Amino acid sequence: MRARRVSLPLTMILGLGLAACGCRVVERGDLVGSYTAVHGFGTVERLTLNADGRFQQVIEPLGKPPTLHGGTWEFDPASGVWGSVKLLKCMMIADGLGRPLDAPRIVGCGFPVEREYGLGAIRLGIDEGSPPYRKVN
Repeated sequence: MRARRVSLPLTMILGLGLAACGCRVVERGDLVGSYTAVHGFGTVERLTLNADGRFQQVIEPLGKPPTLHGGTWEFDPASGVWGSVKLLKCMMIADGLGRPLDAPRIVGCGFPVEREYGLGAIRLGIDEGSPPYRKVN
């Protein structure tokens, strides 16, 4: 009888732990929306992933007019824990070490998909060198 009393709370704790571990699958539709990244040198990047596979980047440097750029994006659910997003022909403005480039470059960009605190907001990229894009809607 005592073993039953202990096993119910233990089962509940284990269930909550598994729910919080981030085991929730990210679907392509979860990624559609708007993201923001703020660079240490003051530039703000806004990224919108559209359901039709197109993306739009808006680069807003301090004291300068914004630059608009667009292309296509893909989701690879088998890459990493929650998958990765690939932007084909994206505009890169930082060198990966947190420093601005002299001039933007058009390159292919790949970002691992992450969930803050396991089940939280989606973000693209990691906190190393360049800031991640955080989903705002």
